[in-house]
Amino acid sequence: MRREWRTWLGIGMLLLSAPVGCGTDAMRSSSMIGAEPYPPPGLPHRVASSHVELYWKCDQGEPGIMRVQGMARNPWSPQEVRSLEFDLFGVDRDDRVVSGAHAAAPNYQLGTNQTTRFDVALRLTGREARYDLVYRYRFQELEEMAALLAGPPTRLQLAQSTVQFMVRGACSDSQHLAR
Repeated sequence: MRREWRTWLGIGMLLLSAPVGCGTDAMRSSSMIGAEPYPPPGLPHRVASSHVELYWKCDQGEPGIMRVQGMARNPWSPQEVRSLEFDLFGVDRDDRVVSGAHAAAPNYQLGTNQTTRFDVALRLTGREARYDLVYRYRFQELEEMAALLAGPPTRLQLAQSTVQFMVRGACSDSQHLAR
């Protein structure tokens, strides 16, 4: 009887560990702070919103391509940041968009202190005077947090909204510099 119990325990442990092993590949591009140097070296630009902090660099190493590469981080929010996406726009001297590119972060969600890399490649038209970076994500706010703290909860409402920000002049030599 004791030997049979050990066999079933071993099978149970094997089954429980299988999903963990399968799920690790999807999270390779996300890491916790401490796994990479912070702030990240080689990324001279920085902005932060309520839930996301971005570090990036602009590189025109390939002919006809402006590449914005960086790291996004959920620095302090206990709620996950979801569906982080980026749009890079080339804007001419008359403030008209002349080129655009889209990319999404490789991870669907970022928990507290998790980071992910991003890369947006823009094909140039030759009329670009500046580059604007737009980033957006979905975030779930706890609307009745005050009611939960004040007394027994009657109903918990969760509202998920899309939050969007624009970094004007994202590749400027004098703006949005990390300090």
